[in-house]
Amino acid sequence: MSRIRKHSGRNSIILAIAVAAVGVIGSTAEAAPATNVATGHSARDSHTQIDVIGGRIQISAGGSAVALETVGAWSGNSVLDTAVRSSTASGPIVRTARGELTESVEKGADTAEQSWRLDHAPDKPGALTIAVATSGLEFAGVTDTGLLLRRAGVTVDYGNGTWIDANGRASAVPAHYDNGRILLTVPAKLIAESTYPAVLDPQIIVTPITQP
Repeated sequence: MSRIRKHSGRNSIILAIAVAAVGVIGSTAEAAPATNVATGHSARDSHTQIDVIGGRIQISAGGSAVALETVGAWSGNSVLDTAVRSSTASGPIVRTARGELTESVEKGADTAEQSWRLDHAPDKPGALTIAVATSGLEFAGVTDTGLLLRRAGVTVDYGNGTWIDANGRASAVPAHYDNGRILLTVPAKLIAESTYPAVLDPQIIVTPITQP
């Protein structure tokens, strides 16, 4: 279930899109959970435009366009998602069926949130991994909230995920970067101990780069 949430712990106003990623495929970056959602722009910022087409999120800001797209999900050796199955829109919410996962993106005028829902535990034991491909972005390192990705005119701070089960138990899921993909992995023990439905809910913070 997708939702726009405000988190405490930071004073800045930011644009956030929640996204999920899973698996152990080799990683190069790690960080602590993000703590704030929302966004604002200075007078010099270009309007941020968010589009969801066929499950692909395109973000236009500061004169540049970048994209994020789920490209796979696994639990142990079991494939949960290999391609977009179908997408439906209901007002500002776009839901995409991806095998055993349901991906939701809720858009506002300048905000959006993405999440992945699993209605029941995977049939086979193992860690859950979701991979999100980045298009038009270069990896720029680790921030205190996650991974920093850049392109001329825009930065994307991809925060760590949060795994939330049906009882409201929340667990941090660190984001990793590997060869053009963002990976988030929910440990096998946590998958086995969770109650369902459960949601993997990372955040993406988009900030147009202003020029003096």
